[in-house]
Amino acid sequence: MYEEFVGFAQTRNVAEDNMIEFELHPTSYIEHSCTGWSVDLWNTGFGQSEKDVRDTWVIGLKLIQEFLLGQSIRYADQLKKGYKTIGDIPA
Repeated sequence: MYEEFVGFAQTRNVAEDNMIEFELHPTSYIEHSCTGWSVDLWNTGFGQSEKDVRDTWVIGLKLIQEFLLGQSIRYADQLKKGYKTIGDIPA
């Protein structure tokens, strides 16, 4: 996902004072007795004024939104392939 985001961001107008980080975590779903992975996305905007910071942050947020929308369209058929989801595991 990170590599796809990097490629995606290289084709977009990215704010120079914006930093987007991916933080990967092992995740336990105790109710379902299984483990997996989750990712946090951190979006940070910098600037000379509060307005610059907000504007830069919003540019980053829109970039993340556009990327995730594209991913959901690109991989829309994955659940149709019969992969298990957390909802398939009995509680």
